[in-house]
Amino acid sequence: MKKPPPTTISVPPKKIKPASPVIRFRIEITGDQWKIVKRIRIPKMTLPKQPDRAPLNDKAYAGFWAEVTDKDGKFLYRVHKQNPLTGTKEVVDRKGKFVREPDTKETVILDLLIPEITGMEKVRFYSDTDRKGERLRDGSRMIHEMSIKES
Repeated sequence: MKKPPPTTISVPPKKIKPASPVIRFRIEITGDQWKIVKRIRIPKMTLPKQPDRAPLNDKAYAGFWAEVTDKDGKFLYRVHKQNPLTGTKEVVDRKGKFVREPDTKETVILDLLIPEITGMEKVRFYSDTDRKGERLRDGSRMIHEMSIKES
């Protein structure tokens, strides 16, 4: 008697990138002042896979993200984040639903996890909203650039 054909198709496993060194940057934003207040090297950590490796500086994209570049501005890495600059925060109301309410804090803390990449020197931040949480008419644009090179 013959064996019935398998009901599942064998798919080769995807290659999983092993944990590698990551830098955690804590950035304090007060008004127009952006400052790295803490920099920690994490010896091994696996970060989520990037959807693609091209820069997103086109106005057709929405959201908030940071792009790491080398000294010449060449794109190295991107991380998407919830926009910390919208002027609103998500809270749970009395009925247990998530709602947005105004955030009156003058200082905002932003944490970034970035793989340790040879040659990384700058990070550029892009946003499609202003500090009041209102969408920009011209789409996303670079709102800040700062050095992440260790002194």
